[in-house]
Amino acid sequence: ATFQKEPQTHTLFVITMSNTTTANTETQSASTIKWITTVELGYATPTKNTSHKKEEKEDASVCFHCGNSPSSISSSATAAEGKSEDSVKEPTKLSKCAKCQVASYCSRDCQIADWKKGQGGGHKYSCQAYKRIGLKMILNSPTDQQNARDEIFTRVRFYICSYAVHKYQTLGKGFIFVQSDSTLAELSLPIPKDSYGKMFRTQRFVLIHYLTLGE
Repeated sequence: ATFQKEPQTHTLFVITMSNTTTANTETQSASTIKWITTVELGYATPTKNTSHKKEEKEDASVCFHCGNSPSSISSSATAAEGKSEDSVKEPTKLSKCAKCQVASYCSRDCQIADWKKGQGGGHKYSCQAYKRIGLKMILNSPTDQQNARDEIFTRVRFYICSYAVHKYQTLGKGFIFVQSDSTLAELSLPIPKDSYGKMFRTQRFVLIHYLTLGE
């Protein structure tokens, strides 16, 4: 499967399909389809992007639950106290989830609420995924990358398998490619929210392709 995002291309895995013949209890042959191999193709060398560091530096975390930024929290507190905007002090510092060290919260109430009733069933279901990618939204180890691929494939296999079987019966033996403009780290997250607590600017999606051996 190929996951693609400008200015770099992420190639995750290629699934080869095969037809096998088995005998049932009545000695009649039955044809089945199964995955026979998964091949790692590696990653393309990313091109330099001078605007990336600037954008990352200017980006700031917001509360994972309520979405408030440190500066907005400080401004609200100042207004509640009847003070002028000129008297606003340093932005309120958000606290981090002790387990993943990624998710930020403006208060304990927000953290408790997000853990139990946050997006996607609560942060308790996505905490490990955020710990794996960290604040830089990168999967560093080969093990983390493979686990992320397996999780993504588990979520989309219902669609991939039925599509692959249909194409196999129509076109013959081939390969399944899955493409997306999101990175592997972005797709591995259970909810569409980055490590800064902000919703992704574009919706995540995957495109499924079937290529025959001739193609």
